[in-house]
Amino acid sequence: MFVRLRLAVVAAALAALALAVPPRPAAAQITFDFEAQAATALPRLGALTSLSITESGLTITITRTSGAAFDIVENSAATGQDGKPAGWALHSLDPFFDSVTADAFLVDFSMPVTGVSVETGDYGGDIDDVSLLAYAGAGGSGALLGSDSGTYSGAFTSIVTLSTGVSGIMSVVLAGGSPGSFPNSMFWDNLVVLDAGTPVVPEPGTLALVGALVPAAGLMALRRRAR
Repeated sequence: MFVRLRLAVVAAALAALALAVPPRPAAAQITFDFEAQAATALPRLGALTSLSITESGLTITITRTSGAAFDIVENSAATGQDGKPAGWALHSLDPFFDSVTADAFLVDFSMPVTGVSVETGDYGGDIDDVSLLAYAGAGGSGALLGSDSGTYSGAFTSIVTLSTGVSGIMSVVLAGGSPGSFPNSMFWDNLVVLDAGTPVVPEPGTLALVGALVPAAGLMALRRRAR
């Protein structure tokens, strides 16, 4: 009987723990579309060497792999940058301050994420290689966790979406351009991140409750045997 009682107490303790710990949050899709960032006046000034944006608790920091400058461009007829997809709205990421060196975009995440996708395109006129590389460490370091690549030869009517989905991504490298002439000559927009959330840790009080109830069940059984 008291063995059953001990098991019942343990079960009650575990049930209390399950109720006290909320479920792990579901992966959330977070979009970085650059619409809230100020656009650089043309001609391109290389106004930025680093750009940090926070959405829904996740911060991305954008740089270029060897420190070159870049801009946020206004997609309008007034700047000669119209014709981009309607989904790109008013602003896009622009590498053209320095498009002739092998200086890809580097995106660091403030916490590990489980997936990344991004749209890229340009005005055509040449054939471009595009790629996304996802890494386990900041700054494009650590293990290569996932990748995607393709070839772009159209205009903005046929943008390319690159994506990869794997746990533990801390940074991605985005490269696109015409090898040998303009290796970084693609616009980028609509960076979408799957944020895995933070694992839930039980409250100290909940752990103390389980720690107290389980030994208590064993003590009750021992007392019964002693009688």
